[in-house]
Amino acid sequence: MSRTILPAYLKVVVVGAGLMLIIVAVVLAGYFAMRGIYGASLKITQQNFPALASGLQIDRDLYQAQLALERVVRATDPIEIDANIAEFAENMGQIDDMLAGLVADESSLELQRLLEAHDQEQRAWRQTAAELVEAKGQPRFEAAAAQHLRLAGGQFFTMRTAFDRVVDEVLQPRISVSNEQLNDQVRKAQLTLGIALAVALFLASWLAFAGVATIRTQHVALIAEKEVRDRESQRKEFEQRVRRAMELSGNEAEALDVVSGAVDEVLKDTFETELLLADASMAHLRRVAVSESASNESGCKVAKPHDCPAIRRNATMKFGCGTTFEACPYHKSRGAANDRSAVCVPVSIMGRSMGVLHALGPVGELPDAEQMNALAAVVGAAGDEIGLLRAFATKDRQANTDPLTGLLNRRSLELQVTSVISQSGNEYSVVFADLDNFKKLNDTHGHDAGDRALRLFADALRGTLRPSDLACRWGGEEFVLVLPGTSGQAVVNVIGRIEEDLYDRLSSGAVPGFTVSFGVGDSQHYSSFNAVVNAADDALLQAKREGRNCIVYPGFTAKKIELDAGGEQAEDIATQDAA
Repeated sequence: MSRTILPAYLKVVVVGAGLMLIIVAVVLAGYFAMRGIYGASLKITQQNFPALASGLQIDRDLYQAQLALERVVRATDPIEIDANIAEFAENMGQIDDMLAGLVADESSLELQRLLEAHDQEQRAWRQTAAELVEAKGQPRFEAAAAQHLRLAGGQFFTMRTAFDRVVDEVLQPRISVSNEQLNDQVRKAQLTLGIALAVALFLASWLAFAGVATIRTQHVALIAEKEVRDRESQRKEFEQRVRRAMELSGNEAEALDVVSGAVDEVLKDTFETELLLADASMAHLRRVAVSESASNESGCKVAKPHDCPAIRRNATMKFGCGTTFEACPYHKSRGAANDRSAVCVPVSIMGRSMGVLHALGPVGELPDAEQMNALAAVVGAAGDEIGLLRAFATKDRQANTDPLTGLLNRRSLELQVTSVISQSGNEYSVVFADLDNFKKLNDTHGHDAGDRALRLFADALRGTLRPSDLACRWGGEEFVLVLPGTSGQAVVNVIGRIEEDLYDRLSSGAVPGFTVSFGVGDSQHYSSFNAVVNAADDALLQAKREGRNCIVYPGFTAKKIELDAGGEQAEDIATQDAA
């Protein structure tokens, strides 16, 4: 799970835990509110209802006493009579205790009257009960019992009426006050529960909103992160495409074609682009690649690498227009009529800033971030590939050329000669050239003069031979030339042009004068390359034996080539050598 997704889950868990805590808090608030109502009700009941309870108990005992008295009257068994009388007496005692408690709690006039009336009635009830007991078994008992019962019933009714007045006067206000207090407690509990519910709903809504907002924010962040990953994936895919195309390039020109195509794909037709690279001397910039829409007028006028600010600073530079004071001087030079936006991306080759990718577009329009990343990928791949190609070319040149003269070495000649002579229809000539008295030149003028002489002769060969001809330093002061499609007098003419070019170069006096001996062999007289080479080598030895500074070609008369100043100098050296 990514680091960006994990916090979202944590936030959702926190929101869920918050909602659960709110629910628990509401339940606890309701529980404690109901418990408070119950406790308040119990307290009010304990404070205000003892009188009511006592009154209810008195009313019950009055009724029980009346029933006990009736059972006394109706009883015939002495034991039953005694039990009913005992129950009657117990009820009357309880009534006495209840009334005494009411009087202690409530000192009202009605209670005082009720207590006095009860005392009188109690004595009368007790007398009636005693008389009924005594009249048991006597004649006319039933008539007396009925009369006593009527009298007792009236007395009980009178007692209950008096008690009802006490209830209305004393107990009913208590009941009203208690009800009002209970209602007040209920209202407080309802208010508490309402506030708790409102707070709970607010917190729940807030947490739900926060959770939804968090999830939405995280969703947006995930989408943005996905877009970034997609763009990064596209950038890497594009960079891989460019590098694969670069790997298919066999030389620098093909790599530059890849650069042009990749830049056209990135910038389309909106921008005109060109690639400027420094030459080997790092003294000049040259245009090596352009986009399809580029023109000569869109090219940058910078001539030297160090003069380009992007190359000098090794940093990408962007200019919305060329009329502001911070614009590049070469961009300003376009003038207001040709004003454009510009982007300059430096190109690093083997760790050194050696070029710039220059793109021009409409004023105020610059490549976006994705396009800039793509351009950086193209420039980076181009710099790496060109650097690699140049490194390979340098190593190949070092492996295949003579480091002093820059000509092919013997191994390279042997590798290339087969393909060269096969393209010429199997007709070719081999020329062996040897600098006359080279040891004497080194001993007289020093080895540095000898090296200059070798390089001068190599330059004369390069200035005379065709691109299809091969020239190599065979070893020491010996050189071998392979001339495909050339034989006979044509070979002699080539050697004559070489001598003329050498004479012109020696006339400057920078190198001591020297002459060259030549031996020639051709494919018309020998079937294999080695045989032709051996024949040319033998001809060169013959040229040396015949006095040097001449051409020996089997089938042609050995020709002495007379030189002016160069020949005179050569004769001096030869004379010294003979002496």
